[in-house]
Amino acid sequence: MSNPHALIVGCSVAGSTAAYWLSRAAFNVTVIERFPHLRVGGQAVDIRTCGVSVMRKMPGMEARVRQYSTGEQALTIMCDDRQPFGVIRATGNAEQQSLVASLEQGEEEVQILFANGRPAAMYDFVVASLEQGEEQVQIMFANGRPAAMYDFVVACDGATSKDTCHGFR
Repeated sequence: MSNPHALIVGCSVAGSTAAYWLSRAAFNVTVIERFPHLRVGGQAVDIRTCGVSVMRKMPGMEARVRQYSTGEQALTIMCDDRQPFGVIRATGNAEQQSLVASLEQGEEEVQILFANGRPAAMYDFVVASLEQGEEQVQIMFANGRPAAMYDFVVACDGATSKDTCHGFR
């Protein structure tokens, strides 16, 4: 039996991380992204609780995250008169973080994750619909692209994504 085929919709932090782990589990991984290239900009993602454990199981990832972290040390809440009302500081402890995260994942880590997962990437692809079969999921793509069958589909394109909504009707 051949390795199962996984489709990951979205290739930012969640999609790249899923691609990494599924590739390690011997899946043939394809990642699709509605943008025409790997999106690496945007808001940094705080790594907390179980995310810290997952990150630490990825060789070299914690060092890379620390290297490229934003370095944010505190959040200062200001009054109308521009005087500090309060300060929330980072704890410096990855296992017990405050509102200010000690570990943040940004654009550099997305590129590293994506490269380490080595998935086949298809850009400018949009899911038009999906249909669950007995053993596989048929994905119909927009833009006249041919349909494809996958054993496993992971939606990593955001909670408000139109693509994700196709799977939850």
